[in-house]
Amino acid sequence: MFKAREVLFEFISQLLFVICYKVLIDIVYIYTIAPNFIQFDDNLDFSKYIISYILVLCSFWFIFNIVKNKPERISTFLLYILYLFSYIPTCSLYALSDLPNNFIILFNIYWMLIYLFMYSYSKLKTKKLKTAISSGTNKIVLTILFGVFGVFGVYFSYKYSGFNITFDLLDVYGIRADYKELKIPTLHSLFYYMVSVVIYPLFASYFYINKKWIRFFTVLFLQLLMFSVAGHKFYFFIIPAGIILFHFYTKNTVFILPKLLVILILVLSIEFIFLETYIGISLFVRRLLYVPALLDYLYFDFFINNPVIYFTEDKIISRLGFESPYSKTVSQVIGNRYMNNSNANTGLFGDAIANLGYFSVIIFPFFYLFFMMLADLITSKTSNKYITALIVSFTVALLNGQFLNLLYTLIVPMGLIFLFLDNNMYRKSI
Repeated sequence: MFKAREVLFEFISQLLFVICYKVLIDIVYIYTIAPNFIQFDDNLDFSKYIISYILVLCSFWFIFNIVKNKPERISTFLLYILYLFSYIPTCSLYALSDLPNNFIILFNIYWMLIYLFMYSYSKLKTKKLKTAISSGTNKIVLTILFGVFGVFGVYFSYKYSGFNITFDLLDVYGIRADYKELKIPTLHSLFYYMVSVVIYPLFASYFYINKKWIRFFTVLFLQLLMFSVAGHKFYFFIIPAGIILFHFYTKNTVFILPKLLVILILVLSIEFIFLETYIGISLFVRRLLYVPALLDYLYFDFFINNPVIYFTEDKIISRLGFESPYSKTVSQVIGNRYMNNSNANTGLFGDAIANLGYFSVIIFPFFYLFFMMLADLITSKTSNKYITALIVSFTVALLNGQFLNLLYTLIVPMGLIFLFLDNNMYRKSI
């Protein structure tokens, strides 16, 4: 009886912070985002607003039980982040911008299947990845892998930027424009993404934890070279963000995510209240929460009336002779149609609709479950505390990238490196 009361108290506590989080982002939208950014409509529908809270309440039951059942899994942490950063803002935008009902119905079929699959998966006991590789072999292979990927980074930087190094985060658009003009082979492009978002951050975490400072700073230099090639700010910040999260992460972090977000939004609101500016609100609430939600809707709005692409923009499938029905990338098509020629990258739901249309809401949740099971298997012997950089990479990829690319740009290189990580990385205590 005592345990049941304790669980009920925790459920109510978590739910209250989730509701508080939704109320805060709703208020921010109404008073700062809609009046100041033309992409967002100020068109609140009260009945839809009530529905948005009902959807959040219903979905939270799944989220809470998944977190309670398997808080240690990386898939649990990622799902809670997606719930807070994608699902809730989209439900809010549905009401605050009066989006059509058929959009929110498909959106919820998609996400409720993911929640149902992940809930069922959380009830299962899974085996940990076991390897019979000696410590000496581990070190030799890791050294070779680090050398190979290090040489690739130097080669890539030399070939495509002439060893250009920049620290200028405010003027990266010229670098990006030059990078887009380069005709980079598919294999080079794949390796560039893999080393930048998985391999270098993972090696950096490994060297940092084990105090191998020369190798750690070597990885930082290589990552700086990768950032300087294409000017992606994410590449610049991923390792520092992972190191910072490493020091703050505890086994209870997944349970306090809503609380942290509520505190963050309240802190950011101080700028608006006292200075009457909204830079922090714009960067966090608008850019990270509502822009992806808006893009999910715009992709839906476009592809219910136009041909879908059937994965023809995938880096591998596109090289097998399959052609997209569009002369430009989908992100450019959407950007040109709705957002004044910007490059409108989307995340999970929008990517699903673009590739398979209506059928995607049934098929993509299976993809999601499969990929998360692989991620859990690979990281089964490692606490999330030691792979915070990878959590950052996964989050950004899920919110802004093509879903199928997760398999061979994140999960495959993760598996390769984790196969040979020795026991210094396999610490379960926090």
